Parts: sequence; structure tokens; C-alpha cells
Amino acid sequence: MSKLWYYNSSLLRENGSDKIVGSASVARIVGGMKPTYGITAPKVMYFSARGPDPEDDSFVDADIMKPNLVAPGNAIWGAWSPLGIDTTDFQGERFAMESGTSMSAPHVTGISALIKQKFLHFTPAAIASALSTTASLSDRKGEHIMAQRTVLNPDISQSPATPFDMGSGFVNATAALDPGLIFDIGYNEYMKFLCSINGSSPVVLNFTGESCSAYNSSLAASNLNLPSVTIAKLVGTRTVLRWLTREEYLRKSM
Repeated sequence: MSKLWYYNSSLLRENGSDKIVGSASVARIVGGMKPTYGITAPKVMYFSARGPDPEDDSFVDADIMKPNLVAPGNAIWGAWSPLGIDTTDFQGERFAMESGTSMSAPHVTGISALIKQKFLHFTPAAIASALSTTASLSDRKGEHIMAQRTVLNPDISQSPATPFDMGSGFVNATAALDPGLIFDIGYNEYMKFLCSINGSSPVVLNFTGESCSAYNSSLAASNLNLPSVTIAKLVGTRTVLRWLTREEYLRKSM
């Protein structure tokens, strides 16, 4: 039974207008340290954006891994504005089934809110760290997550997902609430990194109201305190810096 068939057969429609007003479908949230999936193992869809993400041919800022992680985003059923004009398929409807970043982002946002609720002192970077360091690399069978490669026959062309396909892995809501050590980044570190990008000063001034001249030092992308290490162009050797936030940081909000 396909998900789309289940979606269509479970819809509740208004008498007369035939507008969708609800769904009789059933779902459940299961706890535990291991994510629970359906019959099909989670995989990276062919339309999912891949890394790296360089600003220009210098590849300086490509030392930041993209994507960060992956989350459910294929054929997601949710509320929809009847006034929406994104697609003619659901015009006038109150519910729709869509795919893409717009569907996966709410999943991550909701999990981030749960992390913030538990750890009130967590910065956005700390929350991102918790999500990334606890992400799953294996599917429900314990095998490597796969990534589709082509539009035509995507399941035939799939191969093991790389960090440029899925970042740190598939988001794990339960594990993210017990992240252990945290890679945190402060405002000054972000500013030093942004100001280190060639030609970024006017953009930084426009969005922050601060001049890059106020920051005497720069921070290379490879030294931004992220829970990943990416080197776009490695010639010889390079020292990469990271600093961890100890477990006491987690206890502040307990």
C-alpha cells in the first residue's frame, strides 16, 4: 500500500463542497533511543540538495559541511492555506501532501524547540550541535542510509549516502535530547567568520549594523566550532581547531 493511496483513501471531505476537512489516518510517536521508521528505510531523495556549497571558486567557505543533516521531507501531509497558489493540485484545500525542505524544516524546528525546552541556556549553535552529533547514520535494519542519484529509476541508481548527501545523518529526536558534549559558537565567532569572507564587509554591515573593522581578527571557516570538519582544498597539512563545552553546561537547565 503506497503512502499516497493511504492519504487519498483516508481523507474526510465536506458534504457538498468536497473540500478536505480532515483525515482518518492513524499515526503514533514511539519513544526510545533508536528512531522508528516505516517499511521503507529512510533515504536521501533524488531532489534533496547536495553539498558542498561554495560562495565562489576560492572554496574558502566550502570548509563548512552542507547539508547539516536530513529529516523527513517526502510526501508529508499537513495543514495548507486554501489561498495558496504554489501548486494547482491543492488550490482551495486546507490540507496537502508536499515534499521538500519546506516539509523537513518543520520537523527540525519542532525538535529544536524540545531541546530548548530541556536546555534553556542552549544557543542556536548548541542546538544545532545536539542535532548533528546524535543523528543516525543507519537505517532501520542497521544498514548504511542510501541516497538516490537520478530522477528516473531513483531506487536503482541509489548508493550509500555521503556527508555531502546527508550531512551528519538522519535527525534523531530522542537522542538529540541527550547530546553529551556540545560544540558551541558565540556571536563574536560568527562575526569573525563572516568578516573573513572576501568582499563580505558591506553585506555584514547591512544585516548586522556592525563594521568588520571592529573585529581585529578573522576566523577561518575550517576553525568555526562546528560538530564536523570539512577541508575543501587540502594541500600539505592543516591544523583544525575545535573546543568542547563540558557536561556541566547541560546541567544548567536540568
